[in-house]
Amino acid sequence: MKQTVIALSILLSTAAGFGQTPPAFEAASIKLNTSVDTGTHSHSTPGALNMQNQTLRSLVWSAYSVREYQVLGGPKWLDTDRYDINAKANKPAEEPELMLMLQTLLAERFKLLVHRESKPLPGYALVVARKGLKIKPVEGATGSSTKSANRILTAKGISMAHLADWLARQLGMPVLDDTHVSGVFDFTLQWSREDSSGVAPAGAPPLLPDALEEQLGVRLDPRKLRQDVIVVDSAEKAVEN
Repeated sequence: MKQTVIALSILLSTAAGFGQTPPAFEAASIKLNTSVDTGTHSHSTPGALNMQNQTLRSLVWSAYSVREYQVLGGPKWLDTDRYDINAKANKPAEEPELMLMLQTLLAERFKLLVHRESKPLPGYALVVARKGLKIKPVEGATGSSTKSANRILTAKGISMAHLADWLARQLGMPVLDDTHVSGVFDFTLQWSREDSSGVAPAGAPPLLPDALEEQLGVRLDPRKLRQDVIVVDSAEKAVEN
């Protein structure tokens, strides 16, 4: 009962800023996606949301604006069943309000109950390697960008905090910038995916942790990092419409 109250209070307190009951879509269609494709798609316009081939877990981390590793618990099908959602509001609404509407939709159609906690999770601290930093700050950088393809990252004007954030997305785990290095950097990082034996293929670039140390002079230090998480207490499969 306590968790139910907490779950409802999350939705109600967030909606309070809009001076109304929890915002909801005027119309929404939810259908089970039975394709073998694992690719996902999400698109929004003011007042409308289209999400294709999404698991309920991915819908939760989108709705609550957290990362995937910050959504814990729930039934097994939370990660296997995939859904297509098309939803429309009765007025123009931007992304933050659309996500509140998505929270309401998940609560109504999936009977989703969640609560927030702060928990220590396995993660990494990004620190300077023992042999020191191998890249130098750039002066007069205007803006920042990252482009990643085929395990090659081309970075322009990014800080160590930005790099830690990029690594968290790659690893699916929290990464804390603990380098104490200021400034922004331009660099290219190239790495390999490990083979079945857990090492890089012969003659290929090193695995990501080794590439970070050899090419940039930083390393990943395993740590427990306290994170705000969304815990799924219960959920039911949605009735399609």
